Amino acid sequence: MVCAAAFSLLAAVSCKKDVPNTAPAPVEKAREVVLTQNILTRNVGKYPTDIKLFEDQELTDRLKKMMGADYDEMVKNFNVVSPIKTENDVYRANGCMQHNCPGYYAFIYFDAKNDNFNVLIDRDGKVKEYIEKAKIEVGEELKTR
Repeated sequence: MVCAAAFSLLAAVSCKKDVPNTAPAPVEKAREVVLTQNILTRNVGKYPTDIKLFEDQELTDRLKKMMGADYDEMVKNFNVVSPIKTENDVYRANGCMQHNCPGYYAFIYFDAKNDNFNVLIDRDGKVKEYIEKAKIEVGEELKTR
């Protein structure tokens, strides 16, 4: 009797039918891109002088760290300005020396996707780049003065 019970239990377990897994495959979630906010991203269309751009502590600290002694020269010569622009989550503020734009022109770029600043200083046609984390790819709209 014990053998018969063990045999029927073994038969029941070994005769189990394989059922295919019909559960749906896991769906990959789309990565949500979080854009960093700062004084540039919050003031598109406004003039850097109107928003007191260089009085913003976060921006100032990061640019000073990146540019060193050249930061003060940029601020001193950031006189003639255009409104802050954006293209593809990259923001730009630019300014030049009063009465001598060809002699000194500065571009501040901010990539909101990567929380990254770049500054380009054009002194009489010689361009010097300051890169915080990586070089920012700038669209055609932001390359124009």
